[in-house]
Amino acid sequence: MMHGLARVLRRKSELTNRSARSFSMSDMTAAVDTVYQNWCKAWRTLDTDLMLSLFDLQSDDLAYQSEENEGPLVGGEALTTYWNRATEFLKEIPTWEPLVKKIVVIGDSAFIYTKLQTSLLTSIFPEAYEGELRATLGLVKRGDDWRIIQYHESRQLDLAKEMGFALDA
Repeated sequence: MMHGLARVLRRKSELTNRSARSFSMSDMTAAVDTVYQNWCKAWRTLDTDLMLSLFDLQSDDLAYQSEENEGPLVGGEALTTYWNRATEFLKEIPTWEPLVKKIVVIGDSAFIYTKLQTSLLTSIFPEAYEGELRATLGLVKRGDDWRIIQYHESRQLDLAKEMGFALDA
């Protein structure tokens, strides 16, 4: 009889631990989504301080690949300089409509993929720069906070017909 009770208690403990992990994963996904929402807000409002606060500026692994740069910006100093100068040419973002968002959390790492319909007003182009922006954000958990350490963005070029195949996004 004691053997059966031990088995029941062990099983209950396993179920409780599984539920705690699920709840914890849900909390982590929500925390990562908060970073995403703040990233969107920083873009829409052109808030340099908010944007920089989302990144781990001390990380040796920090890399930021914007669509206009040939290669990635590496390190906190390069990213800080970039965002402090961004508002010199980026004047307004009248359109910022999320189309797709996928969040994956694996332990203390997370990935966000997003596709957005955007329109940017700049001091460089006379017309609005419009189109679908795709971005991938790689995050790590630092203490209680999630920070971005890898970022990559690109615009959609529809070359499927020219290349002889079609892909569904």
